Amino acid sequence: MSSYENFYAILGLPNFASLIEVKQAFKKMAFLYHPDKNPDNLEAEEKFKKINAVYQILGNPHKKAIYDQYLIYGITNPNPTAQNSVYETQKHYHKMPVKKRIDENWQATVFAFIFIFHGFLFLDSFSKINARIQFALATDFYKQAKYEKASLHLSSCLTSNEKYVRAHYLQGIIDLENLKYYKAAAESFEKAINYTEIVPLEYFLKRGIAYSHLQNKEKTKADFAWVYSQIGNTDHQLLTQMADAYFEATDFDNAMILYQKLDSLGFANKETYLKKSLIEKNNGNYVRAAQFLTKAIELDSLKANLYYERAMLYLQASEIQKTCADWQKAQSLDPFLKDASLDFFCLTDSTKN
Repeated sequence: MSSYENFYAILGLPNFASLIEVKQAFKKMAFLYHPDKNPDNLEAEEKFKKINAVYQILGNPHKKAIYDQYLIYGITNPNPTAQNSVYETQKHYHKMPVKKRIDENWQATVFAFIFIFHGFLFLDSFSKINARIQFALATDFYKQAKYEKASLHLSSCLTSNEKYVRAHYLQGIIDLENLKYYKAAAESFEKAINYTEIVPLEYFLKRGIAYSHLQNKEKTKADFAWVYSQIGNTDHQLLTQMADAYFEATDFDNAMILYQKLDSLGFANKETYLKKSLIEKNNGNYVRAAQFLTKAIELDSLKANLYYERAMLYLQASEIQKTCADWQKAQSLDPFLKDASLDFFCLTDSTKN
């Protein structure tokens, strides 16, 4: 194999492909060119040897990081080929006087220690640079809504630098909001929090939302309580996100507390009132549920379904006159609405009148 060939190109990959992509490409090509599948085919045999040699570099996180740096700086020949004969070296060594051998051993030990120490620094530096490259690629794929590819590069990023906080956070966002892997999301946010000295409130908020999807009410409440202790009533958007997370987790008591808080601060909207209405309906408080639905109607008075829902609440509360008024309004907005129970009660009521 020529030392000037691009290792990624040999595997049919773009530069800086992730470790997972490298492994997948290697398996595919190794299967294709394996000598057992190509008997007496020298060209296939050479190809098989070449991809194996390439995988020894790109399949190793540290060697891959170094090779990636060579590509970045335009160095195309990262593999020195000159080697000393081990036999000649050993023969020369045994002819030396003992004292000279001890001196050389001591010097060699010091040199080896220095070399290894600097080697670790070198690899650490390249690993961190590779982590930044992989994170940048992951961010680009995330912006393109290619979440699986973004996750592959985030995996490579974290292989190079497991404490890359932004990579853990972005993986958490992808798992929570796009892939719906809530347990994985909670774990990613946990790592982001653990590796950060000054943790943004957003990290606790997102972890709490992930816990809410997992129905872990205790951990959800702990994270949200911390967020609320920091923001108080100053950020209605965060309050809304926490209230909605409680609602989705069917923790209606805590959801109602935050929705009431938003209402008192003047930040309630139609969706807030609809959810408050659903909570009261779930609790069997049909009159209060109808009151919150009334506030939603005041913000959007042309939705037939809102009058229909309120008519059903009034029917549950045995307020037939209000039921029929809402049912009549709903049908005027949408003549195709049908409900046999409402027709029966309202027809009976009109007959009595």
